[in-house]
Amino acid sequence: MSYRTPSKASCLAALVLAASSLHGQWVKIDTFDDGETSASMVVTQKPGDPDGDVYVVDDPSSASNDVLYPWAGATINNNINVSWSLPEPIADGETGTLYFRYYMSGLDVSCSIGVHSTPGAEVTGWGAYKSMLRLPGAIRDGSFEVRDSGNYYTTNHVSQTGVWYEVWLVVDNANDLSRCYIRGGQHTEVTEIVFDKTDGTTSATDFLFRGGATDAPMTTATVVIGSGDTAQGYYGTDFLFLDDLYLASGEVLCAPGEDCASANTWAGWTIDGDGNVDTGDFMQWLYIDGDWVWSYRLNKWVYLPENFVQETGAWTWVTR
Repeated sequence: MSYRTPSKASCLAALVLAASSLHGQWVKIDTFDDGETSASMVVTQKPGDPDGDVYVVDDPSSASNDVLYPWAGATINNNINVSWSLPEPIADGETGTLYFRYYMSGLDVSCSIGVHSTPGAEVTGWGAYKSMLRLPGAIRDGSFEVRDSGNYYTTNHVSQTGVWYEVWLVVDNANDLSRCYIRGGQHTEVTEIVFDKTDGTTSATDFLFRGGATDAPMTTATVVIGSGDTAQGYYGTDFLFLDDLYLASGEVLCAPGEDCASANTWAGWTIDGDGNVDTGDFMQWLYIDGDWVWSYRLNKWVYLPENFVQETGAWTWVTR
């Protein structure tokens, strides 16, 4: 990248910039605190399936914390769909990050989680997803899968039982693809999910939206829990627990409550390997060089120390 270091003698113009409501920081979707669920949560079932429900229960590893236990019911081949409206849609052309934690009591679990543009009340199963992850349980010994367009692929992550995992699902609605990162258990650091294409020779980290490209905003997060499929050799008898669903604009790879400044971030947004950061509708793409940033949108250097950026926006100075 070629750029000119701005002179301190440059003429400067002051600007005030409005931040997006997400501003690269985490906004709560649902945490199940005090035994409550979010008002935006909607539960649906496959038409004709009579049982299944969701419960807020004690965290299996800490009775002082409440978590969600979705139960698909005793009827085999049933599924229950739990959906939440996102605090702010991930607009076409923008990127957002869904964060959540999951815990499996055993490997006999069938779960998918992701985001899409279908209202929660209209979700009847897996077909709604655009960005999608799958925990197929005992079928593949706890393997963790991504849906890449029309295919599922096994990744470098295998779920251990009795462990809380943190997941960052980065949804790139500009390029109609996703990336995923995980931490917990065998992953002591935030680890990018990698999968091999069908030919077994091509490793990838980006997985395309299920159903292909879309111009629609992503508005809904959904978890689908299956009760089992005896034809495939599993019964869905173990438990899966979920907690701490959050959304942020851009790609954010620190956990809610963590000091994002200690990670490779700028004002809460993740800095890529080239020093660039996607701030979404705040200032779009920037190149970070200390207190000065290069705005690709303005084609100018901007004096914008990280601590100038607040939830309500930022004052800054732009070279003429």
